[in-house]
Amino acid sequence: MQCKNIFTVKPYFKHIYKKIYEEVNFRLKQFPASGIILEIGSGQHGFIKEVNNQIVTSDVVKYKNCDLQTNAEHLPFCDESLSAIVGIQVLHHIHNIRTFFTEANRTLKKDGGLVLIEPYWSPVSVLLHTHYHPEPFNTHISYESAISNNEVNQAVSYILFKKYRNRFFTEFDSFKLIESKKMPFIEYLASGGFYRKAFICPSLLPVCRFLDKVLSPMKNIFAIHQILVLKKVK
Repeated sequence: MQCKNIFTVKPYFKHIYKKIYEEVNFRLKQFPASGIILEIGSGQHGFIKEVNNQIVTSDVVKYKNCDLQTNAEHLPFCDESLSAIVGIQVLHHIHNIRTFFTEANRTLKKDGGLVLIEPYWSPVSVLLHTHYHPEPFNTHISYESAISNNEVNQAVSYILFKKYRNRFFTEFDSFKLIESKKMPFIEYLASGGFYRKAFICPSLLPVCRFLDKVLSPMKNIFAIHQILVLKKVK
């Protein structure tokens, strides 16, 4: 289901995503001001512009409301011209992640970086993504398969930044992971996410936000998504 459709069917889901984009936009402030901020995998809505209209939206598919049609593995930008790259639930869809990070390294300015939202690997997240989500969550594939021959695997962030973290940052030593934050989970779960109907009515969402705060210490068990910030340090 495309973002534009789901925001029409579940308007409060747009509010959830707006908060996600606000989290992303806050982190963009630490990167160089004199450069292009690019979002990859923007989809047909380009919703991030409602939070920051200076961001260039892009997608591999040509959409009317998208600034640029491009593949994340072949970015049409000059060397060191980008301040930051944003990807919301996109990394695990990229076929050759090695090529993407090579392109990111080429196009990003020094002290620029990437802000990514990806599935987390908590026990609850693994259970839900494995049994109730149409995309696979396979933690058992090799590093080489994950980074150069990815076939839409929601466990990619686990493989690259947890299981084979040292190997990844040895290969891409110009990048440093400066933040890995587990995101609130109750409100997102109650909304049904992209693929399921909401489990509660919108009027109860404030209760979910309260529970998110109360249960925040249990994110290691329940968190569904995480925000990853990588900085180009050399």
